[in-house]
Amino acid sequence: GVAVVRIVWLRVEFSHLPEDASQEVIEQFARAYALSLIGGVLFPDRSGSTVHLQYLLLIEDWERAGGFAWGAAVLSYLSREMGRSTLHITHTGTSLAGELGGWVALLQFWVWERFPHLAPRDSETRAHPRGLRWLSASSRQYGDQLFQYKLLFDAMDTVVWQPYRERALHLRGSVIQSETFRAIVPLICFSSVMWHHPDRVLQQFGMRQHEPHQPHPESEVRFFLRQATRGPSRGQQLVHASKESLDFWNRRHEFVATSSYTDEELAYHSEHMEWYRDVTRRSGTRRGAVAEALYDTIEHAEVSLRDGGRAGGLTPDQCEDLANFMAP
Repeated sequence: GVAVVRIVWLRVEFSHLPEDASQEVIEQFARAYALSLIGGVLFPDRSGSTVHLQYLLLIEDWERAGGFAWGAAVLSYLSREMGRSTLHITHTGTSLAGELGGWVALLQFWVWERFPHLAPRDSETRAHPRGLRWLSASSRQYGDQLFQYKLLFDAMDTVVWQPYRERALHLRGSVIQSETFRAIVPLICFSSVMWHHPDRVLQQFGMRQHEPHQPHPESEVRFFLRQATRGPSRGQQLVHASKESLDFWNRRHEFVATSSYTDEELAYHSEHMEWYRDVTRRSGTRRGAVAEALYDTIEHAEVSLRDGGRAGGLTPDQCEDLANFMAP
């Protein structure tokens, strides 16, 4: 069976440290507490009630534990769980649709910080730590939640790319400038290897967005397929992939996404936006698709008016009619 322990058992059995506890017992209690945090906050499974004992290997040596890339591992695990939750049927025949493990609160805070129209109302903007700002906020209630959220995304006109910019500017080694956060590398958490693609969101680093690189050949999809492999070669495949991924991670300074810094928003007809519209499904509802088509028509019409109709193949009379139609 799977080597797991119940988080409730950890919290009950190691709740009271004896006053005359030896150093060995103190460390045992500390590891039990750390293990409960790992299973209850950082890497919760879909049940939310157990934690895998593999994580004990990471806290056996406290000095080494402090040097691990815990943040990268958390993102890798959460990304894998998000991918799995969209799979209707796994290779074992089990449905995972709607089930999600990982640090879901982190995902929730990420969404609320960057998409204000989805966030709860009446948040405390000066709370510290920052996550506490949502503690007493009133949530939005919808009937058909999925459809309503689709409508909200279709109507979205604002993305806060740098919600922490003011605070980050006061920190040493700002995340805005740090190359580590812009490295195109695999994020590793045991057998979970998910690629980090900051080149797709350079705006969150205050940089001009360009067309992203193609996904690495060892992509998330291939990793899922490799996990499904059965037979004696599966272990060897995982070991080989882990070594390759660790090599990329150790050389992360060689794979840093970069661009010029800018405060300008992406223009509708910028090279990146033209590429984005070509490869992206931009609406989740029929209503949103109609609105997108109308907006695209107006934008292209404005370009035609600016260049005298050449881009749209319009005659001077058609340009004049269009200008009168679009006049306020």
